[in-house]
Amino acid sequence: MNIGKMLKNLRETRGLSLKIVASALNIGISTLSEYESNKTEPSLSRFISLLDFYNVDPYMLLIKNEEYINITNYSPSSKAKVIAIDKLENAKFNQIH
Repeated sequence: MNIGKMLKNLRETRGLSLKIVASALNIGISTLSEYESNKTEPSLSRFISLLDFYNVDPYMLLIKNEEYINITNYSPSSKAKVIAIDKLENAKFNQIH
C-alpha cells in the first residue's frame, strides 16, 4: 500500500488543502507534504489520527484495502448524498473496467 498516495487522495477527494488538514491536526504543512510524497511515513498514532480526520475506518482500509466512510451519525440527507456519490463512482469505475 502506498500510504502517501492514499493520504493525498483522501485529502484531495475531500477538497481540502494541505494547510487546512495540517492545521486541524496540529502538524506542520511540510510534515503532511512529506507523508503524502512518501519522504517520511507517519507514526501509527498519527496515521490513525489522519484516517480519523478523514472519517475512514482503519480496519476497512488496512485489512480489506478499501475506503469505508462511517455515515452512522450523518443526517438522512447527508447519507443519501454519500450513497448517491458512491453509486456514481462505482458506475464510473465499472465503465472503465
